[in-house]
Amino acid sequence: DGVEQQYSTLEAGDEGSVVLTQATFAGDKWVIRAPDGEILVEYTATEEDVQRVLVATHSGQGSGSSSSPAPAQAAAKPSTPTPVVLEFEYPSEMNTIRTARLMWLSHDGVEQQYATLEAGDPGHVVLTQQTFSGDTWVIRGGGDESSSVLLTHKATEAPTQRVVIRPA
Repeated sequence: DGVEQQYSTLEAGDEGSVVLTQATFAGDKWVIRAPDGEILVEYTATEEDVQRVLVATHSGQGSGSSSSPAPAQAAAKPSTPTPVVLEFEYPSEMNTIRTARLMWLSHDGVEQQYATLEAGDPGHVVLTQQTFSGDTWVIRGGGDESSSVLLTHKATEAPTQRVVIRPA
């Protein structure tokens, strides 16, 4: 329809990064505006499962009274996660003791199981998993939901990352 509808407001004065997650559909157009109405970002959603849009603002230092913040200078660009490969190594001294489960931590904090490393496999086991920079993976020891966390790894932008699972 071409009519803007406000979905959320990010409050001024937040320290550090603020993350807003918004479900959308490919082709939807999003506009991020400064409080004065200035357009900071215009973005059209693609068919990718996860899309990130970075809005960086830098407040100027004003002189005199600072009862209201100085206008923000904005630089914005879509941020695309980098595809990477994780190699989870499960050494023989560990895999004879217990089963381990590879869990992806979704962007809303829910663990989703991707693989199981069975106890009793002879030798080192290496599981290769394709993912994106910024994704978080959790290795749990045991086969149930209450099993202990052996390892948490957040993928970096390195093209291949070796992650060795050690005893908790």
